[in-house]
Order: sequence, then C-alpha cells, then structure tokens
Amino acid sequence: MRIGTTVVNTKKAKTKQGTPMRVTVTWRSNRNSATRGDLLCRPVIKKGPKRKVTVIVADSCRLRVTVTYRAAGTRTYMAYKNSFTYKV
Repeated sequence: MRIGTTVVNTKKAKTKQGTPMRVTVTWRSNRNSATRGDLLCRPVIKKGPKRKVTVIVADSCRLRVTVTYRAAGTRTYMAYKNSFTYKV
C-alpha cells in the first residue's frame, strides 16, 4: 500500500467458486505520529457500488492497515478468510 488511492476490493469481487467476497479494513497508527496535532493519521475508506472498497492515505504518518477478505461457505466449499497487513 502506498500514499494515495488503493483499491483493495474490486467491483463484483468473487472467489474461484463464485461466492461474493466482502472486505473489512481496520487501521492502527503509530504512537509517535498519533500524538502530533498537525498530522491527520487516518486513512479514508470509501465504499463504492457492488462491493468496491478504496483506501486513501493522505498524510505521511505511519499506519498499519489490515485488510480482511471473507466469503461465505457453501455445501461443497468451506468459508474463506484471509488477512493482509500493510505498513504505510
């Protein structure tokens, strides 16, 4: 992930089995940059149409952004869950 705009879930995102994928974005800031008043240490998370999710990081403070992908299980396939952590 970089400073700027990053699409973490595209429109109509699906697994190989065809089940729709949902995404959850959480973030945590570094303690040193969180105490400064001149920096806004927070990403902007935009939810678009049909499960599209975009993360926008504006300032250059240190963040840890965790993206969790989930998909429901079916009778023949197990549920899907995977997490990725990015240091910004």
